[in-house]
Amino acid sequence: MKNPWVKGVSVLIVAGVAVGVNVLGYTKTKQAQQAQRIEQAVTTISNQQKQLETIQTAIDAAYEDETQDLLKPNVTVESMTKIENNLNRLKVTAADFSLSAKDLPAEVESLGQQKAQLQTQLQIVSEKVKLQQQLLKLFTNEIINFQEAVNDVIIQ
Repeated sequence: MKNPWVKGVSVLIVAGVAVGVNVLGYTKTKQAQQAQRIEQAVTTISNQQKQLETIQTAIDAAYEDETQDLLKPNVTVESMTKIENNLNRLKVTAADFSLSAKDLPAEVESLGQQKAQLQTQLQIVSEKVKLQQQLLKLFTNEIINFQEAVNDVIIQ
């Protein structure tokens, strides 16, 4: 018969090797998952860039001209809410992907700034739309063109 001491040491060695293999496998899996998240984030961010450009175009299209003073008559609160929802869904920061900033390309920071600027622009447009709707409630005529001065409107 074997010595019980040798048997105990053998069991400890086998257990140590098993734990080591599990730790090594866990570490490799975590690294692979991290690499996959980074790759997915980079792909998603490139798509988000295109969507930011689309949202910028939609915001610019809400105005009559380049001065961005007057809104087009067909701009509604619902259309601005839809654009705002699309903008809020965009993920453009490392925190959105549960990653650190050093893991993502440098262009991600500029996308975050661009998204913040678009949110500010969208807020301005939304406030103008709400103001126009409040002004329209003051008059009896349904449609008032804010681009032309007309004297046939009646205040309620």
